[in-house]
Amino acid sequence: MSQSTPRRVLATIFSAIVAILTLQPFVSSAPRAFAQRPGELGSRPIPTPRYYEGIRYIESGDFAMAENLYRQELKSAIRIGPEQWIDSICYYAMIGESRYQAGDLLGARENYNAALSIAVAYPNWMGRVTYVGDVSSVPKPPAPWGASQRDVPIGVFPSRATIVIGDKITEERLKQGGMMIEQKAIQIDPVEILRCIALSIRRRAEILGPLAPFDPFSQQVLDAFKTRAVAPNHWSITWLDVIWGLALVESGKESSAVGALADALLMAGTYDHTLTATALFELGNLYMNSGKIREAAQCYYEASISAFNFGDNLLVEESIRNYSNAAKALGRDGGFGVVNAAYRWAKQRKNSQTLTSSFGLELVEDFIDQGKLGLATSGLGAIDKTMRATVGRGLRQSRAADRWNYLNALLFYANGNIPMGDESLAKVVEGCKLRSPWAFQLLRLDNYVKNGLSTSGDLTPRNAADLYEKLLREPTVVDWAFRPTESLSIQMIAPTGAFERWFCILMDRDLKDKAFEVAERIRRERFFRTQTYGGRLLSLRYILTADAALTADVSGTNAVFTVANGGSATIGGVTYANTVGASERT
Repeated sequence: MSQSTPRRVLATIFSAIVAILTLQPFVSSAPRAFAQRPGELGSRPIPTPRYYEGIRYIESGDFAMAENLYRQELKSAIRIGPEQWIDSICYYAMIGESRYQAGDLLGARENYNAALSIAVAYPNWMGRVTYVGDVSSVPKPPAPWGASQRDVPIGVFPSRATIVIGDKITEERLKQGGMMIEQKAIQIDPVEILRCIALSIRRRAEILGPLAPFDPFSQQVLDAFKTRAVAPNHWSITWLDVIWGLALVESGKESSAVGALADALLMAGTYDHTLTATALFELGNLYMNSGKIREAAQCYYEASISAFNFGDNLLVEESIRNYSNAAKALGRDGGFGVVNAAYRWAKQRKNSQTLTSSFGLELVEDFIDQGKLGLATSGLGAIDKTMRATVGRGLRQSRAADRWNYLNALLFYANGNIPMGDESLAKVVEGCKLRSPWAFQLLRLDNYVKNGLSTSGDLTPRNAADLYEKLLREPTVVDWAFRPTESLSIQMIAPTGAFERWFCILMDRDLKDKAFEVAERIRRERFFRTQTYGGRLLSLRYILTADAALTADVSGTNAVFTVANGGSATIGGVTYANTVGASERT
């Protein structure tokens, strides 16, 4: 072989390498060469049909099965390169909801955060949705528990919508290089994705409570939804207005949120839409927090009807429960008729144990208030069977179990069985340590303070002092109506040094008068901690062993227990209040 042959071979190889390097940008940008299509992009709608089965599992109380289903769906979710896409918003949000219903607040918050992180990363996706068909409206039908007082129709929205995903292959796009996805139209359920975004924001606000405005992620969510990324004057903008209102709530801008949510109740100013119930429910919370209990009750009632008409049964449960509690705070009969009708409706539905247990517990509490202890005992027994029959006993290990144990304690005390009442109360306290948002918030705040505060950080000493005042408050009448288990337990759950740290912050800020009040609270708390259940049990026994003339006209044992736990109630025509651990006539 001549020496020129190897040289020609080397030259040929070199030319090939140069050609490959020259063509590399175009090869790397070829749509089919590098397009990643997990789950066969475009071959199934988002979220998937199987996704909706998980919601039924939550309604049945099988929270573990629901979480497993959503985690499986998450594995085959769409990815754009390495990044998850908007279908994962639904899967993360409902994993969070499964955790929330089971009482795992930390796990729930992490998954709600994951859902919102994707929503923040794709703030403009609504602008790429095409709806197949037009919107119409029909008269609003009544719910089984009553008719709406809002004389507006409900919207009927297109059953199909698509979203375009991927890149339009043009010469300009080819020159840009990088990974490209073949452009396709995918069937999508934008209503469900928006519902999950709204749910994630609402639950984050509930779990974090007054700490939410100081969480840096809350501001990111607010910034992401400030712009409504849809065509001008398109009817779907109202959904984004609701999301914006919820983001305002989470960021602590309650006054602005009231206006934003009220304006978003009607789509095109004409008819209810799929997020009307969410807006009404959150307005109820805002009114309740500002002391407008009557307005709150009306919002909760209307939210239950709107949620029923659009098939959001979990929101129906929350709305009916809060309506019942608001009615109690107003001194009414607890909305017994509404709750009873909702209970009968839920009983007729298959696999609705979460709903039937919740409504049943409200009825039992009403029976106790009315002094119908026999009905309350049989009702509580029936609910126990329902909760224990759920797969995985999900309801017996949820926040509903804390409510059950609380009512069981009331019945034991009313029947004179003090030891068994004490045992049930102990279970309430242990459950609230794990599942109470109030306790979660207080422990989180105290950890922030112990780790050190900065005058330039999100949480300053001034903010911390205000938050301690909110979270270490004496339970109010509204607290006892809406969260009796937490009101009972918070004194025993509060970290022993929380009051001292609050005191030190006030002294550092030279707020001596306020610090003196806290010092008095510290002395009181130290005494109460030497008593069983922080002195509340002692108070209860004082009332239960009082002269019969004082308790003959008690309309319900719950009134007695309310006084024992630091509230006030009318007993025998006289108003009693508990301010120092024993009832005193006012």
